[in-house]
Amino acid sequence: MKKVFPFILFSLLLTSVSSCGPAPLPEPDVPPDGKAYIDILQINDFHGKMNVDNDAKDPGIARISRYIKARRARNPDGLVLLSGGDMWQGSSASNSNKGKLVNEWMNLMEFDAMTLGNHEFDWGVDNIIEVKEEANFPFLGANIIDYESKERLDFIEPYTIIERLGFKIGVIGIIGEDQWEDIYSQYVIDLEFATPVSYVETLSTTLKEEEDCDIVVLSMHEGHSTSYINQYVSMVDVILCAHDHETYISNNQGIYVINCGVDGHHMSSIRFEVDLTTREFEVVEDETMYTPDNYLYEYDADPEVDEWFKERYDTSIDKQVIGRLEDGDLSESGSSDLSVLAIYDHVKNELGYDIVYAFDTRSQRSTIYEGDITYERLYKVMPFDNDVVILELKGSQISSLKSGNAFYRPERITFDSEETYLVASTNFIAYRMSSSRRYTGIYDFDPTTQVVDYLEGTYPRELVKSYLEEHGSVSTRDFNNFHFSDW
Repeated sequence: MKKVFPFILFSLLLTSVSSCGPAPLPEPDVPPDGKAYIDILQINDFHGKMNVDNDAKDPGIARISRYIKARRARNPDGLVLLSGGDMWQGSSASNSNKGKLVNEWMNLMEFDAMTLGNHEFDWGVDNIIEVKEEANFPFLGANIIDYESKERLDFIEPYTIIERLGFKIGVIGIIGEDQWEDIYSQYVIDLEFATPVSYVETLSTTLKEEEDCDIVVLSMHEGHSTSYINQYVSMVDVILCAHDHETYISNNQGIYVINCGVDGHHMSSIRFEVDLTTREFEVVEDETMYTPDNYLYEYDADPEVDEWFKERYDTSIDKQVIGRLEDGDLSESGSSDLSVLAIYDHVKNELGYDIVYAFDTRSQRSTIYEGDITYERLYKVMPFDNDVVILELKGSQISSLKSGNAFYRPERITFDSEETYLVASTNFIAYRMSSSRRYTGIYDFDPTTQVVDYLEGTYPRELVKSYLEEHGSVSTRDFNNFHFSDW
């Protein structure tokens, strides 16, 4: 099929913010005679950001919905709406129901498909199946297979075919093979994220030659830096990326590679102009393409969706102040220090375990700003529902953890490599594995003998919340001492 790539024209596509209600939806675009438009629109790495956050400029679902409705109004019969994954995990509005409310909103907006991301697995496969039962669209993941049988899972589709204006659009969904290691291992112990190239090659051929698809889209929960990107461009007509939280659009050998970033700030978009007679198509490089100007925070809120959301979630929960930070901002690294301090305080002082250390990965997602700390801000910094675990480790194992991890200790201690010590951490680091099923979070870890207690449902974020509510405030100066450094 012929593809023509004229000069790129970027322009602003925004509705004005008005105190008198949202701007009217636009009239349908009129293509040239004998032509029609097929629009592909994707959101990914949304991370449950349903509520508007004026500090972070998160648009929330009411503004995102207005944008989707505006795009659908411009092309009522030709819009394909996709998700590239990591939709559920990351906010109180979504974590509290394990993605079900986000899924309900996606049904409301008539999504056509979702490629699964690694964070869809944060509450296990059974939760994905439960959410899928309520979804009006397929979940995609061509290379997500059973570890033993190598067969595809029956609740995940490798691709879907969407018909618009008499044209067939095939959408292949894949996930990066290395993302298995980014998930709590026990949730995916029976799964494999296989090398995706052969799946894309086989399925693209199937879609083009057997299913007679006019356009083939690769929706991949993986960034554009993958070493496979140059192979993919020879197989499909557009590549929509995810996972790396970056924003970009590039033309690779005549095929566009697009990612819209994170938290719903943008959406990836590409418009194909199709010839109704010859069925050839070309990319229309106008304002409908994703650009940094496509900034959804600037849109009006859709009143119907805004009301729908408020009926289902009490947004005041996010705005409650749980404590204060004094003496400057606390970086992502400093936020990890606050997390391990709260873990230590809970395990030592409330549960009575005589631990010598608390440690975890430095995986917090944002800065805590000086001043009042809201629950919404804490969720943005610490979105993960990782359980706290009590471990008995050798000194040699503890010493091997000093690189890349946050830790708290009440006093300096010299570890005997063969002596055992009681420590606290999280299930994510304790049970972390390579895809070959070797424990990598803790050297030579044996969960059958070294797990003393598993505190299911005890998350560092909630321990920090309790710590702040008890102490009222913390200072950045509290973390500049030997308790958190000078191993």
